[in-house]
Amino acid sequence: MKKFSLVVILIMFTFGFIWGYYDSAISSEDNILYPFIERAYYVNVNQVRQDLSLIYPDDIAGDKEIARRVEWVHTYVEELNDTEQKNKDIFIDIYSIIEHETRWVNYRILDDGLGFGVGSMLFTTAEKFTDKPHYELQSDVEFQIKLVVKYYMRLLNHFGCRDYTIVGYNRGYNFDLSPQSYNYWHRVNEIREELKK
Repeated sequence: MKKFSLVVILIMFTFGFIWGYYDSAISSEDNILYPFIERAYYVNVNQVRQDLSLIYPDDIAGDKEIARRVEWVHTYVEELNDTEQKNKDIFIDIYSIIEHETRWVNYRILDDGLGFGVGSMLFTTAEKFTDKPHYELQSDVEFQIKLVVKYYMRLLNHFGCRDYTIVGYNRGYNFDLSPQSYNYWHRVNEIREELKK
């Protein structure tokens, strides 16, 4: 019995050490994403406090889940950026779009049932990139973020300009005014400027 107890304690200690190391690696102030993770967690908590419609457990993200969401943006920007633009600039753009759209909340349904998720993407837009059923899209936050990055990159390749891409994320391909003419651009740009400080 003593051997069994010792083995169990050793396994638990090892698992706890590994999990603790992973947690500290994500939240460590040495991590370049730390300020972004900290901000995302703060705006998410404030959104959850204000929005009484959040009823699903996945809607309310803990600090580890927020860290993963920010890291997925970073990972997919590095993986999918096929332009001359710097990864950091694209990361800040997408981060700002997500913060503005949902405050990092995984909304199951948005825009009267037409949209969903952390990136507030329309189902019709998502269908251009995947044939996953809606219920899978609504619950797979990592895939949602990958779709947001893919859509942003497609828009950036089309427009060739990050400011137009930000407006395009909200309005699609058909708009005729300068980006600065749209409130959406101003709201996202305000976040972008705060992140650059």
